[in-house]
Amino acid sequence: MHIPTSLLPLLTLSTLLIPALATCSPTNQTSACLCTPAQPATKFPNKCEISKVFAHLAEGNFTAFLDQVTPDVQWTLMGTHALAGVYHNRTIFAVDALARLANTLDPAHKGSMKLTYIVGGGEEEWSVQELHGQGVCKNGLVYDNKFAWVTRWTEQGKIAECRGYLDSALVQRAITENESGEYTYTDQRLTMKRGPVGAGCAVES
Repeated sequence: MHIPTSLLPLLTLSTLLIPALATCSPTNQTSACLCTPAQPATKFPNKCEISKVFAHLAEGNFTAFLDQVTPDVQWTLMGTHALAGVYHNRTIFAVDALARLANTLDPAHKGSMKLTYIVGGGEEEWSVQELHGQGVCKNGLVYDNKFAWVTRWTEQGKIAECRGYLDSALVQRAITENESGEYTYTDQRLTMKRGPVGAGCAVES
């Protein structure tokens, strides 16, 4: 897959979120990757093969991950946040969703993404991946997002369709606060807020 040179800094930044996925191990039964020494061939990718696809992200090889996505993928981000919608091909998704979100992150802070669980795959066309991404935005907002990707696979082992369910409020805040200089972040909530944003929805006197 060809990635425009102008996008490489953003795509590189996005890999800061994902340095350490679960490894593929026969004894690692608590991880998403459930490999056995001799798994029978299946019509669609099994859990171990799915884990290997996601491992490209952990290795910082964003292009290799996108190579496992069909060019005409239909990728839907569910919710009501700024990135929600249907992306009708791989390039649009990479640029308008992944790169845009990555651009909110502070490269000075090491992030991580963990693939925590897989359901389906193998003889099933669809699988569900539960993930946990962590990082820090440029304005100091802690980005701690637990989300799920529901993916449909081809028999060649590529993602042909995906529906992503994520923390809409967190994504919206990351986009809003880091695409504008008007906002600052604080995690200290020491006083009760009244009015439309707090208890009782009563106007303050």
